[in-house]
Amino acid sequence: MRRFCSTPPLRRRLALPLLLAALLAACAAPPTGPSSRLWPLVRRCIAHQQATGEADPCLLVDRAKGYAILKDIRGPTQFLLVATDRRWGIEDPRIEARNAPNYFADAWSARGCVVRAAGQAIPDGELSLAVNSVAGRSDGQLHIHIDRLRPDVGSMLRRDEPEVTLLGHRYRLRHIESLAGTNLFAALAATAGGHTIAYRTIVVAGDPRGGFFVLDDEARDGDAASGEELQVDHSLLPPAQLDADQKQFAGCADPATAEDWRRGRLSKGSPAGARSGSAASTGWATAFAAPFDRGPGAP
Repeated sequence: MRRFCSTPPLRRRLALPLLLAALLAACAAPPTGPSSRLWPLVRRCIAHQQATGEADPCLLVDRAKGYAILKDIRGPTQFLLVATDRRWGIEDPRIEARNAPNYFADAWSARGCVVRAAGQAIPDGELSLAVNSVAGRSDGQLHIHIDRLRPDVGSMLRRDEPEVTLLGHRYRLRHIESLAGTNLFAALAATAGGHTIAYRTIVVAGDPRGGFFVLDDEARDGDAASGEELQVDHSLLPPAQLDADQKQFAGCADPATAEDWRRGRLSKGSPAGARSGSAASTGWATAFAAPFDRGPGAP
């Protein structure tokens, strides 16, 4: 008679628990997320700050608030806010949480760096922030582009218009009075009907009359939803210029002196730079040996 219930061989009895343990470990392991060159760079800034008190090669590291500020290798006046925790980008649901850092407000507080790089006072109505979609970015660590708004874009923004076409792309448009207490990622997700916002982009532009314009676009039919396109030219800078210019930016990202930097009240010799990374001791071109954000469609 055939036996329908029998004791399995010892090897099979040992292998089964091991297989189950391996499967459970694989399911429990946190995902590594998309590839990134920014993430190891920020970790280097954190380690350097812990060892020396300076945030090099970043201009500022604020782990309590969850962000770092650094000079981008593209665009003479472009800077980046980068999350100091592993956050993938606009698709990461953790940035929508009620207790998530206010990345946009912190990025705006660092706009004095743009002013410093431009060498002149810049009105808030000419400044902007942008986070690209998954399709329109080339680095998988959450970062916000901080730079001047294209003049032709600023002239098209109206408080009473719900949409605007810019550079051939249709953006939704709304106006808010303040970035304080506002999670723009969560606000966008609330309009998505439960769908992911991975393929959307967010742009914040200062309103000359006060408050902010908030724009968003969705990737479709040749539109990569790269809000960075609304900012001034982001051509790759030569390494020699990066290393030479970096010394003048010390202290520009300090929120305590943001307004002074914006109005051009501080010079590169100001003692305000003592609170943040000097970025002069580390060759900037060396720290950015490989371009990390080459723009939409870059290999």
